[in-house]
Amino acid sequence: FDTAGHGTHVCGIIAGRHVGIAPEARLYVACVIESATTMTSLGRVMSGMNWFLEQFSQGDNADRPAVLNMSLGFPSQAPQDVRDPKEYAKRLKVIDLLMHTAMQANVLPVAAIGNDGIDRCRYPGAFAKILGVGAVDFEDRIAWFSGNGKAKPDVVGYGVSVYSSYQRDYDNRSLYKRDSGTSMATPYVTGIAALYRSQHPTLSVTEVHQKIIDDAKGLAGQPEARVGQGLARFVAAGMQGLHAP
Repeated sequence: FDTAGHGTHVCGIIAGRHVGIAPEARLYVACVIESATTMTSLGRVMSGMNWFLEQFSQGDNADRPAVLNMSLGFPSQAPQDVRDPKEYAKRLKVIDLLMHTAMQANVLPVAAIGNDGIDRCRYPGAFAKILGVGAVDFEDRIAWFSGNGKAKPDVVGYGVSVYSSYQRDYDNRSLYKRDSGTSMATPYVTGIAALYRSQHPTLSVTEVHQKIIDDAKGLAGQPEARVGQGLARFVAAGMQGLHAP
């Protein structure tokens, strides 16, 4: 159930049959951000992560490498609709702990750093050990809205006018549209992470995280503080050391 089409667009970028980076990936989807307030959204994100971790602690999933896409974000300071800033900070810390739990369960978290522009970075993408993703356009230029913080983003992905799935009409026809945001750049990187996890299933979460950073394409002329190590890309086995496109 996706009232705004945001999650559908994200899923299409990850694994859409026609537009996805990793079309054979299996998706586990939770709708968590369509809430009335910031605090209820935080609570739903925590519940969604707990549900996700349950899915990957049982059955065939227990040994399956996974990637957690987080096309969402919360500011470092409590927004105006939050009555208790201390409780807000506490819930952010809980999400950080859940991220670490996911990593221990062989799940690689990938998160957007937000669309608030220069010197602003949202959480969980801003957490130190999370793969934080900014956005560039198809000319490899930094998106004006893409945020940054201390040592963030780690990498960038395509996040400007990205074409992906949106919804179905009453005749059950699939509809597509273009959308922009670090929410779109993040599933681009998540799809690449899924390809790496498939190609190298024995690599640890930390090793895959580092591989994405090491294989990123440097973006000359773009400020490193805004693009991190550059544009994430998938380098197929046997191409290491070559100039991959």
